[in-house]
Amino acid sequence: MYRSLHFQLIAIVVSTVSVVLAISQGVDSHLTERAIEQDLRERAGLVLRAVDSLWSSSPPAELPTKLAAMVHGDREIKAIDVFRLHGTAAEIDVTTREPDDAIAASLSLPQIQELARRHPVSRVLSERNGVSGWRLSIPLTRHGTVIGAAQVDVQSADAARLMQRIRWIDVAVLVASIVLISLLLTLFLERRVARPVDTLVDGMRRVERGDLMVRVQPRASMPWWRGCRH
Repeated sequence: MYRSLHFQLIAIVVSTVSVVLAISQGVDSHLTERAIEQDLRERAGLVLRAVDSLWSSSPPAELPTKLAAMVHGDREIKAIDVFRLHGTAAEIDVTTREPDDAIAASLSLPQIQELARRHPVSRVLSERNGVSGWRLSIPLTRHGTVIGAAQVDVQSADAARLMQRIRWIDVAVLVASIVLISLLLTLFLERRVARPVDTLVDGMRRVERGDLMVRVQPRASMPWWRGCRH
């Protein structure tokens, strides 16, 4: 019976610790991923501010070349678009995309309305080869009036690999922690519980057989000087 309680105690403690560790590491992984995503979005914001500056200062004929140079110069920038807004419609003015992909850059009516109110718009891109990303859009103004929008797609394979590596490390740490805690708990209970109980049960059995001179003194409770030899 005490052996059953022994294993039940190990199972309860290990299960509790495992749940706590899993929750803790899950929260930590989530916060780390959020920090990586936030960094990616902030870099996209810097790109959009640069596009806004170029749009205001560059001749229209030079803008496509400069935007293409920005895309080729940063592997995390996948595409840049500049729109002209006409009421509830958005017309692509400049884009670094291939002609077949231009439709994918279109703005929906709710997004156009948000941009017209001078609010930036962000949304998650669908995964490509296991890599997700962000599409951010900001309004472009002239003399206080919103007349256009700049849009950028950012995807980072390095960030995706980093998040995947973090997940694997968290799983490995969790498994190693569970194994180590189980081992230490088993050894502790074996020395501090199982052996004294074995000694007590053996003494009770000897008393039942008529050996009334037996004295049970578990080693765990024995004073340290008793174990010393002179």
